[in-house]
Amino acid sequence: MFLHPILMAASKAIMTLAAATSLFADTSPLISVRPAAEDYARVMDGGRYFVHSDGRPFIPIGYNHNPDWPNLIEANPDSKQYLPSEVDQEMAHLHEQGVNILRMMIETPPSGNLEQPIGTFSTTHMRWIDTIVLAARKHGIKLLMTPWDTFWMNKRWDTSTYNPALGGPLQSKIDFITSPQIREIQKRRLKFMIDRWGNTGTIFGWELMNEIDIWWGATPAQIGSWLDDMSRFVRSYEKQRWGRNHLISASFADAMPSGEMGDVAFGAAGLDYATTHLYIGVSKAPKEPVGPAKTEIRGVRYALGKITDARPYMDTENGPINGWIKDGALDDSVFHNMIWAHLASGGAGSGFRWPYRHPHVLSEGMLDSLRAMSRFCEKVRWSALSGDRTPFEVSGDKNAATCGFATKRLALAWSSEPGPLTFRWVGDGPVRYQLFDTIRGKWIGSGRAAGGRIDLPSQSIAVVLSREKN
Repeated sequence: MFLHPILMAASKAIMTLAAATSLFADTSPLISVRPAAEDYARVMDGGRYFVHSDGRPFIPIGYNHNPDWPNLIEANPDSKQYLPSEVDQEMAHLHEQGVNILRMMIETPPSGNLEQPIGTFSTTHMRWIDTIVLAARKHGIKLLMTPWDTFWMNKRWDTSTYNPALGGPLQSKIDFITSPQIREIQKRRLKFMIDRWGNTGTIFGWELMNEIDIWWGATPAQIGSWLDDMSRFVRSYEKQRWGRNHLISASFADAMPSGEMGDVAFGAAGLDYATTHLYIGVSKAPKEPVGPAKTEIRGVRYALGKITDARPYMDTENGPINGWIKDGALDDSVFHNMIWAHLASGGAGSGFRWPYRHPHVLSEGMLDSLRAMSRFCEKVRWSALSGDRTPFEVSGDKNAATCGFATKRLALAWSSEPGPLTFRWVGDGPVRYQLFDTIRGKWIGSGRAAGGRIDLPSQSIAVVLSREKN
């Protein structure tokens, strides 16, 4: 009987997988807990945002931090820098700075793979992630886990364990999306992750694939098929294994996908929220801090305009991709403005910077900005900002990045520069406002907005507006 080469390769990989069971890393759960008592994040009842399991708002404040980057590489038992206490100290510091979530690839081919070869799970790599998970849990930080770092899989294809030249199961890269046999191999990785780390609320969610739209040459229909298959599997297996489900997503590299690809990115039935990577215009190589915020506003507004079911939207990668910012003060200002542009445009949380720095982590100035945002988010009635949005027009100084959105009950606005902020908000009744200085991280005043105008006293002020009861 003749078998197509891809079927032969996949069958061989599956047989190798079965034969290598004794070589597998431990698949028992890292942490012994009752999943029913864990703090699983979920989508807020009205959409747009997330909540803790008890219904308290969970506004994601964080960034990208992969295992092989500084302060997490120390969790790798094979690393010369192995020092688990450093990871604990890092998570403690991040928590103090208001960080409540990190987006993290489960493996980074430049430094090693979870499976080596495919089907054999590395005990060392598992211990690496174990240490990170335990430290994150200790300090109340959730993890958005991505099973495959597709950028580096493609960038360093010559070292990828999926490369047929190295005994991998792919005959062509698109097989990673389209082959039923390869999907079964992929599901074994997802099952491993769910078995090992999936019984706790420390996991925010599973991002099924990073930048699913650009590396495989796949059509929207093929990508949609893969997402349907994988999301059904994860939901079914998690429910069977732990009785509960984590959030599921997949990221898209195209900042503004349109047509059929946009339909998948912003409306795939198996995804709980939408996420794209907003590397747009001047934000890719900033020379000043206002332009990048304007591009962030444009990207978030585009996404929200494409979402038809009020699912949350997050920009899970942004930053200076075409040239790293050499001026530290400028980098801090760019970061500060972009996170507030994301939040005040209607994005769920801070958005996630890809550091693109030396060293490859956020600066203390950037963490200070996240801490200020954390203080702000603690006092906002996010449930009043969920659900259907109502027309809201806002403008500030001509040189400012200014944005905002509203429901019938509450509005949020932000401007990067001082001066008059004018708004038009559909609805009846007097409007009160509260001002938050996003640089100092302090509430600085309140009052009644007469004539749809508020005078902003300094740079970077966030404004919460509410309608007074008659």
